[in-house]
Amino acid sequence: MTQPGFRFTVEEVFYIKPPVDRVILVGTVQEGTVKTGDTATVECKAGPVSVFVEGFEAFKQGDVKQATKGEQVGLKLRGITKDQPSKGDRVIGKSGG
Repeated sequence: MTQPGFRFTVEEVFYIKPPVDRVILVGTVQEGTVKTGDTATVECKAGPVSVFVEGFEAFKQGDVKQATKGEQVGLKLRGITKDQPSKGDRVIGKSGG
């Protein structure tokens, strides 16, 4: 049986300027587990955007390798621009396995 996917709702959007040029979406994982290296889809108001999860930041923990249900984290994403995501958007993906 396939593992359920992860689900995450965007609470805040941050942008790190070049040369890093990253979008970080902050929120709480509602379902499943998301890991560094996973691909996901951000369900933006203008349409879905495929992204690559480069990493996470967890409050008072610094960089972590994965986030599970109930954890509040910042998802460091590649493949999305700062003007695409907004508060309330969902990030969905498949759990590995």
